[in-house]
Parts: sequence; C-alpha cells; structure tokens
Amino acid sequence: MLGVIPFDTKITSVLSSIGGKYDNVWANVNGEWLSYSPTVLPLTSTLKNLDGTFAFYIEMNQAATLTVYGEINT
Repeated sequence: MLGVIPFDTKITSVLSSIGGKYDNVWANVNGEWLSYSPTVLPLTSTLKNLDGTFAFYIEMNQAATLTVYGEINT
C-alpha cells in the first residue's frame, strides 16, 4: 500500500516516476486480481487506479524509486 493518497490516482500518473522501468502491475482488490501493463492496449488493463487503499505488486525491469505526491494516508 502507498503511504499517501495520491492527488491523481490514475495509474499512469501514480507510476510516472518509474515510467519505462516496469513491465506489469498487479493488485488483488476485494478478491479479484487486476492488472496493468504499459505495453498493451489500455482497454485490456483492468487496474486503472492506485488510490492507496490496497496493496499492489510492480514487476520492475530495472531499479527505480517510486515517488508519489498526495496526502498522508491515516
């Protein structure tokens, strides 16, 4: 989970600081696995937002630091 609630929860916005350095993102939301890949058509991705309310896994293709701007998640 994120330590913040992003100002913009759109997945591409949340992951912009690591753009090009990851291949896939997965999350289990309410028992359903959702995914996002920057290399496939956007309509095929089921994970659209990262809002800080669930954990997610990022498959990195190189080392990077994820920087997210938002409000502290209390």
